[in-house]
Amino acid sequence: MEPMSTAQVVAVEPGSPAEAAGVLVGDELVSIDGEALRDVIRYRVLSDGADPHLELRREGAPLALVVAKVEGQPRGVARHD
Repeated sequence: MEPMSTAQVVAVEPGSPAEAAGVLVGDELVSIDGEALRDVIRYRVLSDGADPHLELRREGAPLALVVAKVEGQPRGVARHD
């Protein structure tokens, strides 16, 4: 199965784990915990876990962030595929 296209962050909820980690609107999500995203379902499973490691692209430059959260806690990010 081919990876899904890079998802772009369209909103970051104020006070959310994603905001605390430094995720910004416009960031492109490349992978979670080292796994390229194949589809929306896999994205949800990977990002629902505790402390997901995000590989992002910001203005074309690679960026790695960890979203400190407990399993099942909302991330606070909206994305557009």
